Amino acid sequence: MIPEYLIRFQNTGNDTAFNVVILDTLDNNLNFSTFELLDASHSLQTEIKNDGAIKFSFLNILLVDSVANEPESHGYIRYRIRGNSGLADSTEINNTAYIYFDYNTAIITNTTLNTFVFVLPTGISEIANKDNVFIYPNPLSESATMTFNNPQLMSFRFRFLTLQVNLFPCQSILLQPNL
Repeated sequence: MIPEYLIRFQNTGNDTAFNVVILDTLDNNLNFSTFELLDASHSLQTEIKNDGAIKFSFLNILLVDSVANEPESHGYIRYRIRGNSGLADSTEINNTAYIYFDYNTAIITNTTLNTFVFVLPTGISEIANKDNVFIYPNPLSESATMTFNNPQLMSFRFRFLTLQVNLFPCQSILLQPNL
């Protein structure tokens, strides 16, 4: 699987944006020569910089502001890029973009995280304290039930992965004891 990235932007200023420039940082674990632009909302110029960033320049885009015309105030870029060959299992790839509307300071996107997984687990093989957690069925396919024997009201942290290996945000959960 080749990771795809989608960068969306919107002109929420108070006037038309004449130029939009996106500087997208590329992780060193990516193979820059495999960059492929898949789609864009407007015509643009693309440049891969020596420092591992991609510069997308929407020159004379004339992107109206969201007050004047909300549906026409949006734009996007979609691309894909392969990881370097020989990456270790569970290599994490980070990506952040900086969006410049004309001469304004950058709008910084959230940082995305992709984890390259080459061996998919088929079940849950190890839990630190097996007396406190019960998960069934094991292996699982689409869903599982988790029950806890938690008399100390311990806090647990979970990382859930789909079968497509998309990482969901971690959340701390305070569990009540099973009475």
